Amino acid sequence: MREIVQELRRNDKNALERLFRNNYLKLVTYATKLCNNKKMAESIAKHVFVSIWDERESLPQKVDWGTYLFQQTHFYCRAAFNADKHDANSVFLPSKALANKEYHPHLREECELEHRVFQAISSLPANEKNLLLMNRFEGVSFEKIAQTQGMEIAEVEKVIASAVEKLHKQLEADIPVILTISMLSFIIS
Repeated sequence: MREIVQELRRNDKNALERLFRNNYLKLVTYATKLCNNKKMAESIAKHVFVSIWDERESLPQKVDWGTYLFQQTHFYCRAAFNADKHDANSVFLPSKALANKEYHPHLREECELEHRVFQAISSLPANEKNLLLMNRFEGVSFEKIAQTQGMEIAEVEKVIASAVEKLHKQLEADIPVILTISMLSFIIS
């Protein structure tokens, strides 16, 4: 697969097409699980390949394509989520500024771990999942959630605590890895 970088740098669109055919559906599946929106996932996966073509001159010489493609998909999904573009009818077209283009070979493990976290979140009852996402991912306060959902603050706290407890049980084996990655991210930044 190393020769693909050279082929891309020689403007060989067939190399991009092979890369696309071999990986597009995997990236759509992964992005769908992260953002829970197939239309957005398809848009993100396509954008990954467009950005590879646009930036083919600056690709690393040695690329582990499995890691690199999942990493880019991961970053675009995160950018889409952070940009609050995750409604059901949205098609996300990220700008180059939204994606972190640094290449980290160890990111596959982080992406897989994050995938397990998103799977666990997806398995929560709808109300718990929605309130947890509002609070922990969107930064909405308990008070604001209570106000917008017509609930008491104590009820919101109880629902979110229940969701966190369920996630803790589902992800118990991953907690040491999550803590290690968090610590490394804190130390590196």
